[in-house]
Amino acid sequence: MATLMVLGNLTGAALRGLRHVLQGQFPDLVIRYALALAFCTVAALLLGDAFTASHAMALHALAAGIALVAGRVMLARVRPVELGSAPPIREPREWLQSTIPLALVAGTFLMHQQTDIVVLGLFVDEAQIGIYRVAVQTAGFLAFGLHAVNMVAAPQFARLHSLGDHDRLQRVVTTSARVTLALTALAVIGLVSVGRPVIDLAFGVEYDAAYSPILILAIGQIFNAGSGSVVFLLNMTGHERLVVRVLGLAVVLNIGLNVGLIPLFGLNGAAAATAITLALWNLRLWWAVRQQLGIESTAIGRPLAGRQVAADDAGGMPTSRR
Repeated sequence: MATLMVLGNLTGAALRGLRHVLQGQFPDLVIRYALALAFCTVAALLLGDAFTASHAMALHALAAGIALVAGRVMLARVRPVELGSAPPIREPREWLQSTIPLALVAGTFLMHQQTDIVVLGLFVDEAQIGIYRVAVQTAGFLAFGLHAVNMVAAPQFARLHSLGDHDRLQRVVTTSARVTLALTALAVIGLVSVGRPVIDLAFGVEYDAAYSPILILAIGQIFNAGSGSVVFLLNMTGHERLVVRVLGLAVVLNIGLNVGLIPLFGLNGAAAATAITLALWNLRLWWAVRQQLGIESTAIGRPLAGRQVAADDAGGMPTSRR
């Protein structure tokens, strides 16, 4: 099933790269899940107690296969005819050289997400870890705006950078950052307002202790949103190795902060370590975007000093990029 899901994700990425964003989401997020739910529901009704996890996995694999076929059909319909005869932009060896750093980026993200929980297990009992997991999962919803915007904006980052259109790239980056920050801010306001009653309703009053770590993690997500799509922006413009280095150092820093703060502050210490690391790596990547691309990635979107274009036709005076 994993192979089918990976191929489906690649097909969706190709559709999004061709600027068919909704179609790129449809096979994996709609067809696969809808069919898997329908297949499992019917099988559970027919088999009753005989329905097992193996049946569910097999039916999910079938749904993934159907979604993959649907995605390939969609891709074939929108794929430009010129691609069949166009020379490759990059050789296979160059693609491999980029693939390895991108895989490492994904790995470091996963390590960062799990570091606090792993280190926390060295100092507290399972009940406390369960409470902290609730905090992490709840705070994770705050990043939905960034993930959603990245799905739409990332192909545009790559396209406009390859065209050398700095002005439009800056506008897309600024717009995406503002949308992301607005969505995250609304989510944080909602979480602060009704977070505790929602926790009590969804998990029980014994999980009230998750509320403080949630608020601390929310601060980190505000920094994450406020910095803009720095990781995707650098990855889509050929600076994935720089991202790997920064995130690798962030993982090491996260481990150190967790070891130092958890014995002193418990769950809040783990949350603080994660939030601090998230803020610092975004700050470093924000600076890298300015230095490497000359782009202001935050919602401010202020043109950078020293960025100029050729003299205009009328007066021959240089004008700032905007």
